[in-house]
Amino acid sequence: MTREPSTDGFWTFNLRARDQPIQQTTQVIGGMAFQVYAVRRFAAFPIAAGEATIGAPTTVISRASPIDIFMGTPQPDIERTGVPITIRVRDLPADSRPAATRTTHVGTLNLEATLDRTQVPTGDAVTLTLTASGTGQIDALNFGSLAVDGVRVLSPQTDGEVAASGDRVGGTRRIQWLLVPEREGSFTLPSFRVAVFDPRTSTWSVAETAPLTLLAAGNPMGGAVATPDEPLRLDDEVAPIELGPVRTTSALSRRTPRIASTAWFPWTAAAMPLALGLFVLGRSLRQRRGRAGISGPQRGAKEARKRLDAAAAAVSTGDARAFYAAVILALKSVVEGKLGESVGSLTHPQLKQRLVDRGMSDELAKTVVDELESSEYARFSTSGGEPKEMEACLGRARTALGDLERFTPMSEDDA
Repeated sequence: MTREPSTDGFWTFNLRARDQPIQQTTQVIGGMAFQVYAVRRFAAFPIAAGEATIGAPTTVISRASPIDIFMGTPQPDIERTGVPITIRVRDLPADSRPAATRTTHVGTLNLEATLDRTQVPTGDAVTLTLTASGTGQIDALNFGSLAVDGVRVLSPQTDGEVAASGDRVGGTRRIQWLLVPEREGSFTLPSFRVAVFDPRTSTWSVAETAPLTLLAAGNPMGGAVATPDEPLRLDDEVAPIELGPVRTTSALSRRTPRIASTAWFPWTAAAMPLALGLFVLGRSLRQRRGRAGISGPQRGAKEARKRLDAAAAAVSTGDARAFYAAVILALKSVVEGKLGESVGSLTHPQLKQRLVDRGMSDELAKTVVDELESSEYARFSTSGGEPKEMEACLGRARTALGDLERFTPMSEDDA
């Protein structure tokens, strides 16, 4: 096909895989039999009310033949253009539309929300999973941001699959949030509500999950200080203590003189602090000479490689938290070495902007920040401990480290 049909104003899903064999059928038009091949087949979902047009496709059929070499008159190609299709898209009916819903879905929908644990220690992480399944444009569902007072909510991870059964398109969409309660207590996670319009019956309904409760238990503090059974009162009489006479000298005689009374003791006592000071000074000079031989960026890259080696060792032991912590520290150490400043207090968006301001490409800055964010998520996630996930993360981190080592930041004045 020379020109594909245009689909501006539509979300499309291909109903026929490109490697699927083309089926042939026969149609009779005007008394003539034609061989018909369906070369394209897709579902089109209009994204706005009004008129939307699927543009006409164009194809060129070659009639060239080896006989043309002898005939000398090659047959011209045949170009054929299809017919555009205009669709009038209506607004969704406002009558009986459910209230208090921020999201609308056309088709059928089922929602389910689950927690991997309902009771955790304060500061530990749990995973909230929202699963949406049904027909229609499932992967366009957007539930907005999640906020719970007293709970830190990390950026969600989204996956899913879209499939077609006959002419109906549907699938599953999964969204996972990592929740970290920051204080003890009981937290109610709000329900998710979506207004659903079924075009087959032209009726509204609501897909809704039940509210979930998360209980965070505080860490126990130290035990109470014991108190005596009978406290002492000021008017209690205390038996006096008999003290003997105070003596300033001993009546015993020493066989040898005291060390403090010898002639060499003052010189030795004065030399010891001097020797200690010289030792500290020499050690400081050696460290300074060692640091002078390696620049800040080189030290950061060297530390990063050591931490990635530690991360590789953590893969073999299956220690996911130690693995992702080493990856995070590796990336941050090389970034801080390049910038010459600490980035621990910056949020991920602030860090990305800081890297771009210092001359890093937007693509590399996004790669570094995305890897930091996904490692922070996987550090607490139950699915992050899979060996293949950690191996993939280690490969991405090594690639990012190589790109960061080749990056030369601009000076503070030029940024």
